[in-house]
This record gives sequence, C-alpha cells and structure tokens, in this order.
Amino acid sequence: MRILIKYFQKKTNIIYIIIVFVSFFYNIFEVKSCNPPYSEHIAFRFYPYNGLNCPYWIVYCCWWDSQNNKLNVYFKEVWNWNSCKISSNDWSNFRNWMMTEMYNDAISKCTPPLPSCDPPPPPTITITMSRCLKYENFLWNKYPNEAEWMLKLKACSLLNGKCENRKIVCIDYSQNPARVVTLLDECEIIQEPDCSYDEPITPPQGKTWEEAWETNCFARPCCP
Repeated sequence: MRILIKYFQKKTNIIYIIIVFVSFFYNIFEVKSCNPPYSEHIAFRFYPYNGLNCPYWIVYCCWWDSQNNKLNVYFKEVWNWNSCKISSNDWSNFRNWMMTEMYNDAISKCTPPLPSCDPPPPPTITITMSRCLKYENFLWNKYPNEAEWMLKLKACSLLNGKCENRKIVCIDYSQNPARVVTLLDECEIIQEPDCSYDEPITPPQGKTWEEAWETNCFARPCCP
C-alpha cells in the first residue's frame, strides 16, 4: 500500500511540473513574437547563484539564412525569480554562460545538422546582444487560481547599442567520438549604447516585489 501511495505521489509531482512548464511557455508564447523570418525559442537552464540552483528561461529569436549559410540569433529576455537576480558584479560570468547556452540551444533548434569540418565551409553563427537592458516585475499566472511574481531582464531593442558574437563551428568526424570544433569565436561592439550606465535600484523606490513595475533602460557590457 505504501509503495502504491508513493507511486501516485511521484506521478502527481510529475504532472504538477508538466502543468507549470506548459502554463509558463503558453504565457510566453501568447504575448511574445519575433519579427519574420525569425522564430522564437526558449532555453530553460539552471545556474548556481547565491547558494541556489536557479532556473532561468532564456528567450531568443533565430533565423537560418540558408542562402548565406548563416544562423542569426538575438537575445530578447531572461526570466527568473527575484531571488535569482544577477548583480552587476556577477553579470560578466552570467552573460558568458547565457550566451553559450543560447548558442547551444539555437544550433539544436534553428539549423540543419552541423556539417563536417571538411568542405563545404561550415556556417557562421551570429548572436546579437543589446547593450541597453531593463527590468520588469510581473505576475505570472502559473495555472488557474494561482500566480507568482517574477522578474525579467529585457533587451531595449529600440535603442542603439549592441554586440555581435560570431562563431564558426563544425563537427570533426576524424575523432572518436566525433566532436564539435569552434573555428572562430569573436565578439565585437557594433554600437555604443544610447542608455545610461547607471543601473536602477530594484525594486524602484516606493515599489515592492509584489507589484508590477518596469525600470528605465540601462547599459551593461555585452562582450567579454
């Protein structure tokens, strides 16, 4: 009997997790979109921070340009609990990790299989990151009759200031097992930011973590 109860408890927990994630993704896709021909994707990852194993939902847009053998990716926003908010001092390491995870996710969802390192030439992958960002606190409706406050860091896409991280990758089949080889990995500042480098206080004065608000755009480094 105990084994049966534990079995149903485990199944209930799994169903709960599935409902939460389906609801989360539904809410994102319901209100978000990418400009054609780009499509939107989400990379769900965990990152250790402040003694927590923090979940992050990295939202990005991608487009496979078959004529030019090029994958174009740009960052939109990242969602997390406010207890997992990345401080400015830790931004560089987090940004590098996030860019890598976004790149790995994109090559699995947005491109044909990576080619061999032998001819033809491998594709170029360009990941664009805005230098101007802003915070938004919002109420996420996880499922009917239950909601939770969450924080997202969004690209201020209408402002100037961005970096481009370019990679060229292929698969070396001469090794056993075959492995992905990076032939180029560079980051270039394309534009200086229009926004201030002064990062706003969160939550803003007079606000709390349990109400909706949005900060002004602020600049952060976007190249290592």
